[in-house]
Amino acid sequence: MREAPADPAQRYKLQRESLKWLLVCCFGYTGYKNARFGKIEAHEAINAVARETLLVAKEIAEKRGFELLHALVDSLYVRKNGATRQDYERLAREIEEQTKLPIAIEAIYRYAVFLPSRQFESLPVPNRFFCVSEDGTLKVRGLELRRHDTPPIVRRMQAEVLTILSEAQDFESYASKLAVAREVFARYLECIKEGDVGIEDLVISKRLTRSPRDYQKASLTAVAAQQLFGCEVKLRPGQVIEYVITDADAAVPNDRVRAYALWEGWHGYDRAKYRDLLLEAFKPFEVCGIGRYEEDLNSKKLRNLW
Repeated sequence: MREAPADPAQRYKLQRESLKWLLVCCFGYTGYKNARFGKIEAHEAINAVARETLLVAKEIAEKRGFELLHALVDSLYVRKNGATRQDYERLAREIEEQTKLPIAIEAIYRYAVFLPSRQFESLPVPNRFFCVSEDGTLKVRGLELRRHDTPPIVRRMQAEVLTILSEAQDFESYASKLAVAREVFARYLECIKEGDVGIEDLVISKRLTRSPRDYQKASLTAVAAQQLFGCEVKLRPGQVIEYVITDADAAVPNDRVRAYALWEGWHGYDRAKYRDLLLEAFKPFEVCGIGRYEEDLNSKKLRNLW
């Protein structure tokens, strides 16, 4: 892909993604109880080989003086003070020789931020992080902008903040860029407070897990689905519906959201709820002890905004 011209590279990219999803589905079905060709022993064997291979790679890296930051079944994130690209390439070749599996260096990162668990803030999790490579390219996993149900205003705020933070070169410059990002965040809060947001930027998309009449609780998704059902819109599990939060804490469920397809101009939106969504989306960037978003929210400037 890297060596090919633009058009062939795009074709290789699509081929790679197709093979990846075929492999993911096949692996998942080996452990699925209702799969026609599933077999739990095969699933367990695949996991056992994967873990053993990962441990071998980890031990090789640590033997060469690298610190293992993060590992998944298909990748390692390692660091070593003063290491050059040649050092990383030599490590990759040694891992490839020992494991008999091809391995490539995806990128050398300026910095990587592995985010904590929502339940246990002292523990990082493998599926929420963002990295910035030497050329400024971002790699993001697990943040709101990667989710299909994130409102456009929240996705746009995160993307804008990440673009600013991607200019950082080290801890000190990250702290400096974070101060600029906070100004951007404050601007989005002000827009929400003042009602200066187009309704299309507040739309939330959710995939139905059941038919509208089968929902037992009045969740926001269920209420929006039932509004559409009441207007004779035929819905089935797997379909995506869109809605805007009008008053998340309303006593009457039907007042909590409005299906976007049924939106009338006189409906307002729940400013406090969308503010909370912005706050939650900005929280991952307050890392490394560089202040806290709660402290910023209590600052005079942000109190004046809200």
